[in-house]
Order: sequence, then C-alpha cells, then structure tokens
Amino acid sequence: MRALQSSRRGRLRINFRNHRKVVVVDGRVAWVGGHNVGDEYLGKDPRLGRWRDTHVRIEGPAALAAQLSFVEDWNWAAGAVPELD
Repeated sequence: MRALQSSRRGRLRINFRNHRKVVVVDGRVAWVGGHNVGDEYLGKDPRLGRWRDTHVRIEGPAALAAQLSFVEDWNWAAGAVPELD
C-alpha cells in the first residue's frame, strides 16, 4: 500500500477514517457510540439479521473531553476550529 501526501500540512495519510458518533451539549452532556437509524438496524433486512447499536450518555469532565476530541478532529480535517456559541 502506498502512502499518499496529504493537504497543506504535508502529513502522510493511510486511510485516516473517523467514524465516531458524538453529540455534545454545552460541554456538559454527551452521547457517544452508535446512533444509526434505519430499517436495517431494526432487523427488518433479512440479509443483515439482527443488529444492535449501543450508545451511552456521559456527563461532567468526560463530556467536556468528548467535545475537545470533536473539536480536535474538526480542526485536523478542516484546518479551522468550528464556531461555538
């Protein structure tokens, strides 16, 4: 597999996918984990069978850490910090 030259930062990238599912409210409450919605996740698609998506609610310093992780990922991908109220 060949490494590809990345954007303006000149990093080497080999499939740096991010499939995190994070919802943070005011840095105080966060939900992390699976949030998929659709018939295929309700067991209605016989090809996929039963599927379980789990997510958890966290509060306090752990929620603030989830927000920081989101902002760091955004900054890495977009090269800017998202505007926050």
